[in-house]
Amino acid sequence: MCYHHVLREDDERIKFLQPGMYVTTKTFDLHIRYLSNHYQFTRLESLMDFHGCNKICAITFDDGWADNYEFAYPILKKYRVPATIFIATNYIGSCKWPWPDRLSYYIHKSSGHEMAAINRIVNDHFPEITKNIILVEKCNKNKLTSVEKIVSFVKSKSYDEISSFMEKVDSYMQHHLKNLEMYHPWLTWKQIKEMSADEISFGAHTHNHVILSSVSLNEAKDEIYLSKKILSQQTGKPITSFSYPNGFYHQGIVDILQMLEFKKAVITEVGTINSSKSMFELKRFLLHNDISDCIPMLAYSLSVKLLAEKL
Repeated sequence: MCYHHVLREDDERIKFLQPGMYVTTKTFDLHIRYLSNHYQFTRLESLMDFHGCNKICAITFDDGWADNYEFAYPILKKYRVPATIFIATNYIGSCKWPWPDRLSYYIHKSSGHEMAAINRIVNDHFPEITKNIILVEKCNKNKLTSVEKIVSFVKSKSYDEISSFMEKVDSYMQHHLKNLEMYHPWLTWKQIKEMSADEISFGAHTHNHVILSSVSLNEAKDEIYLSKKILSQQTGKPITSFSYPNGFYHQGIVDILQMLEFKKAVITEVGTINSSKSMFELKRFLLHNDISDCIPMLAYSLSVKLLAEKL
């Protein structure tokens, strides 16, 4: 299973985070309780200990959000369930949000003239997305829909193009940025060490959450190596698992992981462990609140893919 944020139902962040990025504490508790009745939980690192068994489940989290400690960890302890959290090491302990969340927050908080300014910046950098720009101007009624379309488009651009675009947006929205950074979004090393001493293991997720398919192999290697080195130093444990940021990778990235002595890696393609191509392309079920906030929806989300694989 793959999660990102776990938040209380009344959390302000739910208003601007992309819907696919969170479950509520109520939903997460429901998931763990339901899965506990049907599967045996294991750490991702221990998958091979259950070779041939079809009733195992591994819980994973991407990025390293502070709410994983504040809200998810108590629920995992309650049910005595292990999990693996993939860490983008350069963010740990910082107040810096990834650019999709910053952009989403700005649009969520924007007044009419601020929306027009974002519109101009988008047009200056990406004039080919005229349809999206119209949505930005009209997004007061449906801001999340606009955010989804804009973020999806911008993700297709290079690291340098995205950085240049967000530099302009951040500069204009500086007062909103200061308010956003008050949330302190990331885990701290103290929290990571506490969880590492318990039932939570950690994997690498690059140093700067770089989309590995958009940078050179040398840059990719540096990002992967640095995250593995820092995480191992901080936890005092070997780091053998990896999650590709945004699920983007190619064979050259897999080769780097093998050279750096990783044992497995997870992707964002939906499916089971048994249907995965290799231990470096482990499929997962990406669960978020709007598709799994009750038992029937959770069971449906899992069973459709499970049935398709059997057929």
